[in-house]
Amino acid sequence: MNGETSTQLVTAESEAGLPLDRLLLRHLPDMNRNKIRAMLAHGRLRLNGSCPNGPAVILSAGDTVEVLHSDPDAPSLIFEDAGFLMVYKPAGMEAGEALRTVACLHSRFHRRFNPRLVESLERQISGAAVATADPRIFRRLHAAFSSGGAVRRYQALVSPAPDLAAGPLPGAPGWFCKQERRFQDTAFILLHAPAQRGTRPLHALAAAGLKPLRIAGEGFRKLAVHSSGLSFCHPHNGRRLHYNL
Repeated sequence: MNGETSTQLVTAESEAGLPLDRLLLRHLPDMNRNKIRAMLAHGRLRLNGSCPNGPAVILSAGDTVEVLHSDPDAPSLIFEDAGFLMVYKPAGMEAGEALRTVACLHSRFHRRFNPRLVESLERQISGAAVATADPRIFRRLHAAFSSGGAVRRYQALVSPAPDLAAGPLPGAPGWFCKQERRFQDTAFILLHAPAQRGTRPLHALAAAGLKPLRIAGEGFRKLAVHSSGLSFCHPHNGRRLHYNL
């Protein structure tokens, strides 16, 4: 969603034989092992132009490591029509605050525009929030979100890596999961659930005994959990809408 910059490191002769994570920790003071695992899972580390297999890959002299940095998150408008709008909410910000920020910045919105959130997200998670200023649209959307007519999808980086089969998430009724990638003791998993359950993924992860990584640093969420998709029917024409973030 935001622009990216990158840092390149070239492995010196004296550094040949070091694992990838040791090289990164040596040269980048804001790096830590949780952040390295998250960057690997999200494809933001490159070794000689390709995604490395893990943080323990042994380097040779002359190997080039590229680190992709995201700009800090900011709330933004995802979608708008006459009925409702969707706002991107960064981690660490309440959905209402993100909505007010976008409403103030968007030139089309006038002073009396006062949208109401249809449903929200936990503060620690980034993703889309849906709002409308029309009471009739609010009732329709709220009914759809409350009855299971809307579905949320999430990405999460958890550690220790669970031994999960694709299917229902243990201990969290209505939630489904799939493990996408695994890096030693860390796993990148996908989750989805009907939206009436799906605004509290941290509760679902805790019920399943899974712990999302906590990551500090520029461009990263406070917890490695992101609402990556949302689908529901348009309140006017009934057409199914799908959003991927």
